[in-house]
Amino acid sequence: MDVNAETIEWTRPDLGQRFVHVRRSALHTSSVPVISLSGIDRNKGEVILNCDSNSWYPEPEVFWLDGEGNLLSAGPTETVRGPDDLYTVSSRVTVEKRHSNSFICRVQQNHINQIRETLIFISEDFFEVLSSSSSTTVILAVTLAVCILVILILGLYVRRQKKSTEKKQKGEVLTKEEEKPMKMKKKDEMKMIKKERQDKEKAQSKVRMLKDQLESKIKEVEHEKDKVRDLTEEKKRSEEKQQKLQTNIKQVCLLLIKTFVSTEDF
Repeated sequence: MDVNAETIEWTRPDLGQRFVHVRRSALHTSSVPVISLSGIDRNKGEVILNCDSNSWYPEPEVFWLDGEGNLLSAGPTETVRGPDDLYTVSSRVTVEKRHSNSFICRVQQNHINQIRETLIFISEDFFEVLSSSSSTTVILAVTLAVCILVILILGLYVRRQKKSTEKKQKGEVLTKEEEKPMKMKKKDEMKMIKKERQDKEKAQSKVRMLKDQLESKIKEVEHEKDKVRDLTEEKKRSEEKQQKLQTNIKQVCLLLIKTFVSTEDF
């Protein structure tokens, strides 16, 4: 039931003008602020929180505080005035890991002495997941670059060896005097080929080691993703509890208003 959509009529039969007009603003109830996760800065390990609250009159102010009550620097408050003359406010703040990891969104209107506030707690594990995810991404990028470099070197080596083999197959028959220096040259070439083969085996061994490291890092990233997924589910459950609490508060307020109206009729 929307109280703002209802009409209350007060009358006095002994007056010339029977109806007494009452401001509807006296019937509205401002909502409890709702805090939600707006974004994540993985590079800095920071979290962006958003706070929304509606059904305010006059226009309220929005403040962010940490668990110790210290005022936090937030962005400008966004204010929207609806067709019912009630205000909806929204504010964002970027937070990082702190001692308590508790943050408060407070909406207040000093003229009517009304304050609504909501506290959110962000677990320390969530901030650790952000920082570890950022460092893991850097490690994976460096490892991938090294693998690509090694593959390019091996490709150039294989191409050079293929050209060398083709030249040997096209060579002409040499005389005995020409064969002696050629044999020496072949021995040197064999030594070089042997050395290159050993270098190739070492390079392949490094590639295998890098691949193993890459697979290990990928498994770590998947594990961290599972953690983030669990934290997201936990956040959703918390939001559902807050929504239920807000619904219960609204129902209680509506019941009180009905009881007040019934009492006045008597």
